[in-house]
Amino acid sequence: MSKTHLEDKMTPGPKLTLSRRAFLQTSLGAGAAAFLARSPLAHAASSSDEIFAWQVTEPLIRSRIQAPVFPQRDFDITGFGAIGDGVADCTAAINGAIQACNAAGGGRVVVPSGKFFTGAITLLSNVNLYLPNLDSILLFSTDPRKYPNVLTRWEGNDLFNYSPLVYAFRQTNIAITGRGTLDGQAGTFPNAQGNPSAWWWWKGSAPFGGPNIFPNQIADSTQLKQQGAVPGHVPVSQRVYGIEPNGTQHYLRPPLIGPYGCENVLIEGVTLNRSPFWQMHPLFCKNVTIRNVTASSVGTNNDGCDPESCIDVAIEFCNFNTGDDCIAIKAGRGFDGMVDSGLQSLGALPPWVSYPTTCQNLVIGQCIMQSGHGGVTLGSEMSGGVNNVFAENLKMLSNTLDIALRFKTNTWRGGFMTNYYARNIYVPNGVSASNGVITIDYFYSADATDRPQDAGPFRPFTDKIYVSNLVVPGGSSKYAFNLRGFSPANTPIDPMHGSLTIDDAIGLVRVSDSTINGVTSPVDIVEAVDLDLSNVTRNGVPLPDQ
Repeated sequence: MSKTHLEDKMTPGPKLTLSRRAFLQTSLGAGAAAFLARSPLAHAASSSDEIFAWQVTEPLIRSRIQAPVFPQRDFDITGFGAIGDGVADCTAAINGAIQACNAAGGGRVVVPSGKFFTGAITLLSNVNLYLPNLDSILLFSTDPRKYPNVLTRWEGNDLFNYSPLVYAFRQTNIAITGRGTLDGQAGTFPNAQGNPSAWWWWKGSAPFGGPNIFPNQIADSTQLKQQGAVPGHVPVSQRVYGIEPNGTQHYLRPPLIGPYGCENVLIEGVTLNRSPFWQMHPLFCKNVTIRNVTASSVGTNNDGCDPESCIDVAIEFCNFNTGDDCIAIKAGRGFDGMVDSGLQSLGALPPWVSYPTTCQNLVIGQCIMQSGHGGVTLGSEMSGGVNNVFAENLKMLSNTLDIALRFKTNTWRGGFMTNYYARNIYVPNGVSASNGVITIDYFYSADATDRPQDAGPFRPFTDKIYVSNLVVPGGSSKYAFNLRGFSPANTPIDPMHGSLTIDDAIGLVRVSDSTINGVTSPVDIVEAVDLDLSNVTRNGVPLPDQ
C-alpha cells in the first residue's frame, strides 16, 4: 500500500497537479519524504485536520443553514374547492391556494384533515405547504398525465421529464411541514382501480413486472445516459421525455419531492410514503433543511434523500425506511456534471451553481436508518464532485443493509470525493455478507452501459476521508474495509481536470477509535489506497496502527 495522499483541500473543486509524495521528494529529497510519509508526524497532521474540521468547518457550515420563516397568513385549500374524500381531483384547488398565498406575500397553505387526491403540486416563493394533522394526507395520482414535463435531472442527467409530485423551480423560501403524509401511491403492478401506471413496475426488473411484460424505463434510461455522455452533448432542449407533445410516452419515474434551483428550503415533520422514485431530491438548491422527516417508501430506487449539486444542506433527526440508499449525495452524471448541457441558455441555473456542479457543505446527524441498501452513500452520480460532508450520531439498524458508508463511481462517471468526516456511527447488525462496512468502489456499475467500468475517460479520486467511533458490535460483514482504487498503471486520466500526477487514485482514508466485529473474511480488500488506522479492532483483534 502506498502511503501518499493528496494535500489540496479541494474546495470547491480539485485543482491538484502534484502528489504529496512528489511534493515531498521535490522539496526535501526522497529519503526525507519516505521518512515523513511513515512517521507519526503524518498521522498527527491528519488527526489535526480532522479536529479542525469538526471544530471550525462544520460549525461554520451549520451557521449558514437557516430554515425559512413565513408570514402568519393561512390559506386553507378547502376554501379553494378542495374536497378531502380521496376521490375528487384537488390539483387546481391546491395550486390555486399556493398562487394566492404567493401573491399575498406568503404564508401557509393548509391541508386540513382528510385525503386530498391530487396531481402535480408546484410550490412558489414564500409558501409553506402545511399538513398540521396526522390525518392530513395528500394522495397523489398515479396517472402520468397529471405530471406535465418540467426541467429536472434523472439519475444525474439533465432532461425534461414528468414533474416531481411536488416541484418548485427557482423559488425562494419554500417549505413542506407538519405531521401529515404525502402518499405517492406507487405500487408494483397496476393498482386496484385498474390504473396501469402504478410507477414501480416501470423499473423493468423481474420483481417489478419483468422487462418483457409491461413498458419500462430501460430504453429511455439507456438513451438519456448516452445523450449526457457524448463530448458535445445532446442539448437538454432536445432531451424531452415524460409525455411528448405528440403523445409519445416515456418511462422515467419522477421523485416525490424535487425542488430545482431553490434557496431556503425546509422539509420538516411530514411522512413520505410510496414514492415513485427517489423520495426527496433537492437539485441545484442552496440552504436546505430536512428535519424530523419519516421517509418510508420501500419500492425500487426509493432512496430517502438525494441532495444533488446543492450547497449548504442539513439532514437531521430523520427516520429512513427505504428501498435503496437512505441518503445518497449526488453531483450529476458524465458530462452533465462537468459542463453545461444548455441550462445556462434556458436561464435555469441559479447564481451559486457553476461547473463542475459540485455538491458541498452537508451536515447529517441524529438519523435512524431502519432499512436500506446504504446508510450514507456518495454517488454513484457524482461527476461534479462531492466536498465537505459531515455525518454524526447515526444508527443504521437495517438487517438488510448492504454498506454503512459507501463511495461509488467508475471511469464513466468520474468525479472526486474529498473532505468527508463521519463519527459516532452505530451499525448493530453489520452489513450484508458480500460487502464491506466502509466501501470505496471505483468499479461500481449499475447497468451494462457503464461496463467495463475502468475503460471510461474520467478518472475518479478520493481524499481526506475520516471515520471515527464506528461501532459494529456484531452481525455479519464480509469485510471491514473494501477499498478498491486504481494502481498507477491502471489509472485513467480525467480530461476535464488535465493531466494529474498522482501515486494513488484513493488518497487518505483515516479510521480511528473504531470496533468492527462479525467480519467473515480473513483479509480486507485494500487496493491503491493510503489507509491510516488508529485504535481500530477487527473481530476483537487490534489492527496495527499505520
